[in-house]
Amino acid sequence: MSTTISIPLADMHHIRHLPITTVNSQGEVARTLEIYTGWVQCNLTGEPDPVHYSAKTYIPTGKNAVTRWPDDPPNDEVDWMANWTATVAPSAIDLPEDQTITAVDGATVALEAQSFGGVKGAPRFLVLTAEVGLQRGRVLSYTYQVNVLSFSGTPVLDALDFGSSSSPHVP
Repeated sequence: MSTTISIPLADMHHIRHLPITTVNSQGEVARTLEIYTGWVQCNLTGEPDPVHYSAKTYIPTGKNAVTRWPDDPPNDEVDWMANWTATVAPSAIDLPEDQTITAVDGATVALEAQSFGGVKGAPRFLVLTAEVGLQRGRVLSYTYQVNVLSFSGTPVLDALDFGSSSSPHVP
């Protein structure tokens, strides 16, 4: 069994976002590959018996900023995301005793509908879920790299910049 925790955008550091667009022979956007990297401050604590966490966070494009994706996919068979890859690795750990285990059991990326005060409807945002296992010890932070390939013509909606006054997290 896994405990789900939500990590606020304020706990995301060293954020990088690199969009790469390919153009077909007619000059139209064919595909966009977006690369996201950074560190997540999480402070996950292990117990004498193994514990598992599902750590969820938005995938930011900058400090306290995320991109809102379209609500409607291009057709009934596919969504705006054509494909994705994700890696997560512990970057700062505390191993106070022997027989300590820290592990990343997997990572997933999804477009999830969210609601924010002052934002109309339930727009969708990229959400990273990191599966982390621990026995004793702590994972203080982990790094991530997410690659998202989107279909041609993906409309880029406005980015939401929450500034320093708010730090939303995945509910």
